[in-house]
Amino acid sequence: MRKTNTLLIIALFFGNSIFAQQNQLTDFIQSKKGENFITYKTSRPITVDNLLKLYKQGLGLSTNDELVTLKKENDQLGFTHYRFQQYNSGVEVYGAQYLVHEKNQQVISSNGKLVSGIVANNSVVLTTKDAVENAIAHVNAKKYMWENAGAEQLIKKIKNDANATYYPKAKIVYFDNYFTQIGSNYQLAYQVEVYSEKPLAKQDVFVDALTGKIIHAYNKIHTAEVTGTAITKYTGTQSIQTDSLASNSYRLREYARGGGIETYNMLQGTDYGLAVDFTDSDNNWNNVNAQQDEAATDAHWASEMTYDYYLSKHGRNSYDNAGSILLSYVHYDVNYANAFWDGVRMTYGDGDGTTYTALTSLDVGGHEITHGVTEYTANLVYQNESGALNESFSDVFGAAIEFYADSANGDWLVGEDFDVNGTGFRSMSDPNSQGDPDTYLGVNWEFTAVDNGGVHTNSGVQNYWFYLLSDGGSGTNDNGDAYVVGGLGLDTAAAIAYRNLSVYLTQSSEYADARAGSLQAAEDLYGVCSNAVIETSKAWAAVGVGFAIEDNDLAILSVESPTTGCGLTNAETVTIKIRNNGCMINLLPGDTIPVHFQVDGGAIVNELITLASQFNGGDTISYTFVASADLSTIGFHTVSSWVNYNFDAQPLNDSIINLQIENKIQQNVDVALSKIVSPISDCHLTGGETVKVEIQFLGCDSLAAGTNIDVAYQLDGGAIVSETFSLGNTLYAEDTTSYTFTNTVNLSANGIHVLDAWTAFSIDNMNGNDTLIGHSIKHPYPLFHNDKVTFESNVAVLDTMLLTENVQSDVAVSNASAATGTYALRMTGGDPINSGIIPDTDTTNFWSKNLEFAAFAKFCVDATSWSAASLYFDLRQTSSKVYALQLGQPVPEASSLRIVADGIQIGSTYNPITEIGDPFVNKAVNLNAFAGTQFEVVFETRMGFSEAADPLSGFPFNSEGDNAYIDNIVFSQFAVGVEEHHNIESLGVFPNPTNGVFSVQFISNINQNVQLEIYNVLGSLIGSENKEVMKGINNLDVTISNQSKGVYLIKLIAGESIYVNRIVKN
Repeated sequence: MRKTNTLLIIALFFGNSIFAQQNQLTDFIQSKKGENFITYKTSRPITVDNLLKLYKQGLGLSTNDELVTLKKENDQLGFTHYRFQQYNSGVEVYGAQYLVHEKNQQVISSNGKLVSGIVANNSVVLTTKDAVENAIAHVNAKKYMWENAGAEQLIKKIKNDANATYYPKAKIVYFDNYFTQIGSNYQLAYQVEVYSEKPLAKQDVFVDALTGKIIHAYNKIHTAEVTGTAITKYTGTQSIQTDSLASNSYRLREYARGGGIETYNMLQGTDYGLAVDFTDSDNNWNNVNAQQDEAATDAHWASEMTYDYYLSKHGRNSYDNAGSILLSYVHYDVNYANAFWDGVRMTYGDGDGTTYTALTSLDVGGHEITHGVTEYTANLVYQNESGALNESFSDVFGAAIEFYADSANGDWLVGEDFDVNGTGFRSMSDPNSQGDPDTYLGVNWEFTAVDNGGVHTNSGVQNYWFYLLSDGGSGTNDNGDAYVVGGLGLDTAAAIAYRNLSVYLTQSSEYADARAGSLQAAEDLYGVCSNAVIETSKAWAAVGVGFAIEDNDLAILSVESPTTGCGLTNAETVTIKIRNNGCMINLLPGDTIPVHFQVDGGAIVNELITLASQFNGGDTISYTFVASADLSTIGFHTVSSWVNYNFDAQPLNDSIINLQIENKIQQNVDVALSKIVSPISDCHLTGGETVKVEIQFLGCDSLAAGTNIDVAYQLDGGAIVSETFSLGNTLYAEDTTSYTFTNTVNLSANGIHVLDAWTAFSIDNMNGNDTLIGHSIKHPYPLFHNDKVTFESNVAVLDTMLLTENVQSDVAVSNASAATGTYALRMTGGDPINSGIIPDTDTTNFWSKNLEFAAFAKFCVDATSWSAASLYFDLRQTSSKVYALQLGQPVPEASSLRIVADGIQIGSTYNPITEIGDPFVNKAVNLNAFAGTQFEVVFETRMGFSEAADPLSGFPFNSEGDNAYIDNIVFSQFAVGVEEHHNIESLGVFPNPTNGVFSVQFISNINQNVQLEIYNVLGSLIGSENKEVMKGINNLDVTISNQSKGVYLIKLIAGESIYVNRIVKN
């Protein structure tokens, strides 16, 4: 629960329309340096308080949104920086932070990412306890940190909190994995941090608050007082501060810097609670040995130098600017070739014994501690572009610290000291040499989800920017753009980078935000149009982010008016804002600038601005055209405007094309029923299902709290149910609210139900959006003992299941392949190439990823009278040949199926065994845990290519794509053993039905002896054979020609496992 006295709740005090507020806010805006960065006019001062109180809706926020103060900091330039977190209806919007920068009580600029249009949804079904348990089950570790008593005691000591624990806590948030800033993409989720010891991971797991499913997860582990003398492993002899226990006993602890610096020996273990001190008898730390104990002094000295660097160069007291202790743990695990920051300490492995030695070099020490700095400033999310920036800032300051503390040996390589080849694993001066990109979206850019979306790879872009800004350079980037950057020196470049990180970036910042923030940081530090600003822009242009500042570059920043509104006329004023992006050459009084606008593709209006005063670099001007725009027709219009200055060498920012503006009818009575939230199609619906609807206000101003609105619904053409509710809060334009009827609906009958719902607001005369009709609710028929789904009758089949597909998946009854008959259920993928959505085949958290490629087939089972339960089905999976033939190796994960019962995965994941398409195999799944209940079973897939999109479909390769064909589904009250999945991966019989001669085909994972047995329906053994089989596909020929027509059971015994299929003799 958030405590009110620790928050700044930003409330709306005025009831002006959102359109009026947007217009008023533009009066204060000087310019926009990117989509999410605003600078304000010094001539129209506005305070932080007024910006957020009076113009909140102008920032895109609704009355349900509030901004809560996270931090307020003053800097050495006289600025005060406010960091706010967005909440909607009291729930944190994950990744939505906004920064406001004030000087002399006047807002200078603001930036960040806010989310507009969130539909408030308080339907939290899952408890925090369940969310934590689901997150832990998802991580599925062998051992967790809270299970380690020593680690639990240590975290209490580190945090100086007797209640501190590693055990997860669940926090409710609105979440969108892609931070799209589109409100409809955000859903309620629990954020749960799970720290596991084996395997080592610290994951933020996001659990759907309604269903309990895992939405997304990502790893937060960032990989990678007496004076003594230390012979370090990598930096020669250095002076270090240590702690004297006695005249002949010293340890690697010191307390002069901040809260102290301590370095411990993990003894090649993984339990932090068992770590011990490094000690020395004479404080001359010459502890070189085969165990690499000398690496401990490298780690200790790196921490000291990192602390000194941040304090002396940036005035920062430890990673959190609060003097926290710096803890280092050396000799972590056996042959562990990594180093990481976990939120409270640095941990260093000893290397793998061949390629890498101990990872305690100066630059990596600075790198890891900088992850702590990032955590306490921008807190960049460790995935995709924000994660690449996170890694890059650690590389940037790791290099800066190396040059600061060991300038004679400073370089632009990362990790070269412990690399036996001396090349390190990243190069900041030549990222391409290590397989990293030096151009945004260019060569070596990682487009997939590998490595958290390429955090270590795509960091190369900002790394190269920093190198160029420090040392300068020239060349041609991957876009074919030539560049020449004059270096500013490392200290100046680092000052710009640090101010950007600490002042202008937020959790979800991307490369465009980093460019805008660094330009503003350079202006703050060195002045508008300073050489630092110009070279900063050139360095970003060199790496393909934005363009360089050029003289005579006139950019049209915005169309100030007209804006979307109600009752627009045939004489709307058109006002534009233009910025002089140049620096060295100013436009003089009397100079002219041609400007133009066009409405709805009609006649172009041409006018000329004649400057009355000098137009300097960095300045903006607003111009209102003499001609007006006709927007009197109700509906949508497009407005385009552009500047056409003859000497402008940068045309990319000269125009705004087809800006969409809506003319709405002037009214405050339109209340729409925008959505039927519940009920929805599902298994085992009852006679008391709730009806919940969403209502949206589409008037121009507001609808007061307390207003009564009539709502009604009708189920299956029956009686109309009407109710009245009173608005709990004032609704402004496009705000929504929800209402749950007190009356319920009876959906216990199986089949399709149709629900109509509508509003009946007494003064609403705009009735076209009042009603939603035909909301279909499917209550599938349950499957009982031995009910068999063969997919031969579409009508009967569709009554028994719920099919769900996504943008890159498909699930349908198909005649492409069947075990028996003509039809089966096909679950397939989409088009990863042309869609631009590349599936992630990393099996970590596999089923929480690639939702675009997910498909679901749900069946309802009534097992209330059963004492045991099982599922049988025939399965054939295919894998696209494109992986083996074009990528060089098969990717079976691109064709994955699992069985989920009441939200719990049963058994393992099914993948194809061969690259050429497996035969149909009968599967048996144990569902005894659900006997005696009604439950649901979902076949869930992640498939890559559909056959239509498969690059190798058709002659000569005839690749089928990635598919799961499912046939002959049977739920039975007879028990089976464990899931049929052991030394034999498949068991098929062909042809089936047979005239008496058939083949038993199966895939053996090993060379082994098997027993094949044939039984009739009475259970009598009619034949058996013992065979030695080889690893791979095996075929055994069988004849039952002398047996009568009927059903026979084929049993294959391999070791202690039994595999069963059926065959029909005609």
